[in-house]
Amino acid sequence: MTRIAILHPSNLLGRELRETLDRRQGLWQELLLLTTHKEEVGNLTEVRGAAAMVQSYTPEALAGIDLVFLCGPMAANRPVLEALPPGATAVILSPDAGGEEGRALVAEVNLVDAYRGELLLNPHPAAIGLAQLLHPLGDLGLRSAAATVVLPTSMREQDALDELFDQTRAILTFADKKPQTIFGRQMAFNLVPAPEDGLQATALAGLVGVILGDGPEISVQCLEAGIFHSLSISLHLRFAGDPGLEAVRAAFEDHPILELEDGDEAPGPIDVTGRDEVLIGRIVRDPQLPGAYWIWAVLDNLTRGGALNAVAILEKVLDSPPAS
Repeated sequence: MTRIAILHPSNLLGRELRETLDRRQGLWQELLLLTTHKEEVGNLTEVRGAAAMVQSYTPEALAGIDLVFLCGPMAANRPVLEALPPGATAVILSPDAGGEEGRALVAEVNLVDAYRGELLLNPHPAAIGLAQLLHPLGDLGLRSAAATVVLPTSMREQDALDELFDQTRAILTFADKKPQTIFGRQMAFNLVPAPEDGLQATALAGLVGVILGDGPEISVQCLEAGIFHSLSISLHLRFAGDPGLEAVRAAFEDHPILELEDGDEAPGPIDVTGRDEVLIGRIVRDPQLPGAYWIWAVLDNLTRGGALNAVAILEKVLDSPPAS
């Protein structure tokens, strides 16, 4: 009997993970909801159509658990990791977690490295998207990749979404502004550098490099926009030679996760919210640099950039032997 636990199941990613697992009931027989936050204890939710309650975490609660998903920030998850039973498998979903926290895994890239009894990392959504976009290009002589990632407010959890909504409504109705407790500034209709308290862009680039192995040189900058869900990636690629536009496009065709959008309008964050795929919009040559191309892509940070990748890790772990 496969027994799974979710730590901190009430945050945005925890809820998305629980709902995704509910649609994949054949993978597990028992799902336990745990938290280290007192205010979360006793929250009622639903599992398999029945009422379920979030329980207080204790080390004993993980006895006999096959795999535990750890949502929420690393500060809340690290004490639980330190008390894991011997041989337990943990999948860390903390967006601020770097590659030192566990083996970073991305669907259709390196899931072959998933084993039971290890600390595994479901990486930052931007790392997931970048790894999936860059991996198919490895055989084309990709030399370097520079990415600008635009992060949504949902990376900061529900309170930030509520504040963004209040700001937007106040601006549109000419109402008095409320205190800016999350952002400290107007975020609605705005675009600014990403906050310093998350995973830094240099660490993010390094994480993608670890996932890809011997891949291209990678540089990343992160911006934060006044949008609710889904992140955007503007990607500049330079190849050792010039593979040609058709070869670049062909590398993404028939991919189970990547979807080429051929319409006149490139997709934006609103078009991919709730979707399972990474949507690739325009692929164009850089007219200034031979062998260089621009790619625009979007993905939902909670589905493809979060829960779906975590469940793919679970599937691989359940089919894998213990780590040697």
